[in-house]
Amino acid sequence: MLCAEATATPSGGTALAQFTQHLVASPALLERYGNPLHPDRLGQYPYLSNGTELLPQLLALQGPVAEALQVRLTPIICCNQLLALRELVLQGMGIAVLPEYLLGEQLLKQLHWLLPNYQLATVTLRSYLSCTEILPPRMQVLLDFLQQQLGRSAMNR
Repeated sequence: MLCAEATATPSGGTALAQFTQHLVASPALLERYGNPLHPDRLGQYPYLSNGTELLPQLLALQGPVAEALQVRLTPIICCNQLLALRELVLQGMGIAVLPEYLLGEQLLKQLHWLLPNYQLATVTLRSYLSCTEILPPRMQVLLDFLQQQLGRSAMNR
């Protein structure tokens, strides 16, 4: 099983890759709503969530002077496909948290990184395996491949 978690302390499993996330919006959306100057203004923007529930979510941000903030956002749309979520943001439907690997240089020209002085948690992609004694060779090959590929894409950002 693969799992992405935004935690500061490891919780087991094999770490495959780490990536940062950014809160982004399209220029069209910012024309309508303006650029937020502080995280407490984010609740005024339509929020697009990566997930399947329309329940309010807490967005944890680290400020420029070690100021830790949590902002409660209620999504207007939930989407469990990151590429589709990115397309919704590009179409000006709302703001969203997207992983850096989906925001190449070209997309960062089309999207605006909101509140760049406030950082979101780094996400670690981990694999969890049910076998506890001996890892089957085919699983080790897969894990090595994933670590190599994901590490390479992290270096090419």
